[in-house]
Amino acid sequence: PASAPLVCERLEIGDCTLTADCDWRGLDFSTCSGGGTIDLNGHKLYVTGLGGDVTVTDTTEHYELLDYINVTAGVWVNTGYTPDCTDRVHVKVRFDNVSGNNCLYCSRTKSGNNPVRTFTCFAIGNQFRFDRNTSNTSVKSPTISTTTDYALTADGNTLATTINNASSVTMASGTFTAGSPFVLFSAHNASPGANVSANFVGRFYCFRVFNAAGNLVREYLPARRSTDGTIGILETTQHTFLLSSGTAGEMTAGANVVCMKGLNPGELHVDVPAGVTNENYATAITGNLKLFKEGEGTLVGGKSGQKYGGGTVIACGTARPRTGVQNSLTYYEAQAYWGGEPSTLTVERGAVFDIAGHYAYRIHPIVLNGGTLANFGPDQTRDDYGGFGNITLTDDSTLDLQASAVFGGRDTFLMSTLYANGAKIELGGHTLTIQLGRDKTFYMGALAENGTLHMASGGWLRTCISSELYMPTLNLRISGGAAC
Repeated sequence: PASAPLVCERLEIGDCTLTADCDWRGLDFSTCSGGGTIDLNGHKLYVTGLGGDVTVTDTTEHYELLDYINVTAGVWVNTGYTPDCTDRVHVKVRFDNVSGNNCLYCSRTKSGNNPVRTFTCFAIGNQFRFDRNTSNTSVKSPTISTTTDYALTADGNTLATTINNASSVTMASGTFTAGSPFVLFSAHNASPGANVSANFVGRFYCFRVFNAAGNLVREYLPARRSTDGTIGILETTQHTFLLSSGTAGEMTAGANVVCMKGLNPGELHVDVPAGVTNENYATAITGNLKLFKEGEGTLVGGKSGQKYGGGTVIACGTARPRTGVQNSLTYYEAQAYWGGEPSTLTVERGAVFDIAGHYAYRIHPIVLNGGTLANFGPDQTRDDYGGFGNITLTDDSTLDLQASAVFGGRDTFLMSTLYANGAKIELGGHTLTIQLGRDKTFYMGALAENGTLHMASGGWLRTCISSELYMPTLNLRISGGAAC
């Protein structure tokens, strides 16, 4: 157990399964042999470095998060969460049919002759309607289109609503107690399943609930269960997988697997001390586990073909792929140093993830929580592929592209070209500081959320924003280089 750390200079490991969190930081893990498999079984394993001839895996159930799912008439999903009247709700959809009544989410109750208490959103007669407390407020514009994604926010605390980041109507005021859980894709009367009506038909991307303090309390995302391929909705805070309660209709997978996620994945914590560079040549990482890079040293992903699905968190220090081998590997081998396609990479404050010239991260979702995403070379990216996939900021962060390595063979560096509308940066109200090398150009891709871009040094920052896709409010600060 973690309370009695294992201390050993060398260990031959056969197959074993953890039944508790374990601390093996007293073991030089790079010297392990035996070819055995360590199943984390939902627990945490702490090691110092990687590199031994072993496999670390986690066999707990896991899910593929999808970009969206297609919902047909008759589907309704009981979220199990009863809202507070001050909650802020965010939903993103696209409609297949704008005629009639499409209910996006509904919390509604009626008892006897008492007035309806509701927290609901409809699309009725080609316009949106936000219901709160005992009243409803309709939005006359925009005219709803079947070719446009709609991100809607309804704030029960401020009463404000937004449609694709643009301010909309003010909801009805008053304090009330919601009497039923949120149901997705249909309206109901008094309780979920009672008088089901107004079925939504179209694409579903996400449904999130925040409390009045701004904390995420529920997150519902489209997903596919890996064990049997069942399509449903994964609630990520309470770790539940939800299916339709309707007797008709179905949910089917849309395009693109966003990432893998487990309900209770095991965690492999790799501690690399300051001043140490640890390259993993042999340790295979598979299954549903989540990898945490800890310690101030550098961890190098030197073994290709890694297929763990829980994502990677660079908590401190530096992590990067092995360099000097890109041209000898296929794209799919190269991209798999840090988790299976397309595992999420999160970089925490003070930490650095260096793509080291690889073009392998063009489909990995990247989350910058105050950290730095860098390209210090020495390998070259490929300008026909691009270097980064979608980037999401959850705190002020940095993009450091000052390296002397030539990007794409022509002093340029691209976002990924694999996405239908190009890779995007979601600023989330935060500041992204961009540092470029002299005479270098960064083609940034689309900006999908409001925030600040700070061009701090170097060459050219170029972007093309389509008003038909996103309409962010951007603060642009240039203290070095140029932007266009």
